[in-house]
Amino acid sequence: MVQLPSLPHMEPEGLTVFKECVGKSKCYLEYGSGGSTIYAVETAKVPHVVSIDSDKRWSDTIRTSVQTATPNQLMIEHCDIGPVGDWGSPIDRTHVTKFWQYMCKPWHMADRAKLKPDLVLIDGRFRVASFLYTLMACEKGTKILFDDYRDREHYHIVEKFCNIIEGYGRLAVFRAERVEDQREIAEYIARYSVLWG
Repeated sequence: MVQLPSLPHMEPEGLTVFKECVGKSKCYLEYGSGGSTIYAVETAKVPHVVSIDSDKRWSDTIRTSVQTATPNQLMIEHCDIGPVGDWGSPIDRTHVTKFWQYMCKPWHMADRAKLKPDLVLIDGRFRVASFLYTLMACEKGTKILFDDYRDREHYHIVEKFCNIIEGYGRLAVFRAERVEDQREIAEYIARYSVLWG
């Protein structure tokens, strides 16, 4: 039996901010399922949670473990990017033609349900591409939490398109801004859509 986390794997400072933001959310979208999903549904009781994960077994486990969720409250799906290893990372580039789907899928799910997420957590694969796609898809002013941001300099390229508001441990907080240069952000999305770190 897998022991499921009831909270996301974050430092205390980031966890405090996560709880505070999720507690105020009406529609929460996340890249990467787990303790964050369970907390949003069962503890914070967010009315709408949209979640994807690249590991089918893991997303199925999370879905079945959240007994209190209604289909209208929790929309969780697997995004098939080919065989994955630890933390849902692709084991190789054999299925690279599927990678682009990861950044788009939760927004397609939200659109089908006519939902407008007010909070997004970037904590799965393809983090830079997922963040940049989120800027294109979300409403201006949407709060974006980016986990493991501080110590991974290759993520900091996103500040070219959106300013960081504050940092809490490894967690960075952004507020979505209007993207002026659509061509430039499209180029960066294409470049980072094959980099799953």
